[in-house]
Amino acid sequence: MADDALARYDVSRDGIVNVFRGDALRPVAEAFLALGDSATATVIYERALEEALVNPNSRPRVTDLVMTAISASTSPSYKMPQSLLRAFRDAGKGIGAPW
Repeated sequence: MADDALARYDVSRDGIVNVFRGDALRPVAEAFLALGDSATATVIYERALEEALVNPNSRPRVTDLVMTAISASTSPSYKMPQSLLRAFRDAGKGIGAPW
């Protein structure tokens, strides 16, 4: 079902308003974490951060960054890899003033 959810996102992506794309991706990443597939979850979290930067408005970017950080940090068995930490830093730099 997690694979199906990700495939459905891929097919529907262009029809999802950019401000809601992170809301669609985070639960899919959480599903992969619950299944023990942290590598796929990491890719999806990184993708959620990239999608956040598509929105031209800083406030939704910040919200997406924070919600993704909460999602990725609440699984007790998940240790964030360096690639995801870099993605968070890059997303933070891409948000802009005044954030």
